Amino acid sequence: MRSDSPGTLWFSEADLRKCRLLDSDLRRFRLTRLIWPAVVSRWEVRAGVYDEIVRLRAGETRPWSRIQRLYHDLKRRCEVDGEYEQAGEFHLAIRRRLRR
Repeated sequence: MRSDSPGTLWFSEADLRKCRLLDSDLRRFRLTRLIWPAVVSRWEVRAGVYDEIVRLRAGETRPWSRIQRLYHDLKRRCEVDGEYEQAGEFHLAIRRRLRR
């Protein structure tokens, strides 16, 4: 991780499998060549975010609308950073969430 300008964080070749990003301002991030957690369902295995798979405490519910917003922001951020394959993974995540 490094910072090119004040307020900007650059994550390159980092492992984000246990990193919570929910409610982060992704306009301040640069994302390249990252390791994302695998989200496993009956139909597929895809890249996702830890916030979607983290174990919840008793009584907690998953904030799906905020997670969907996170996927939208990540998709946009990856497109800006030229990470088009990863942007496609996040696009799939958005489409899967809309169907629930």
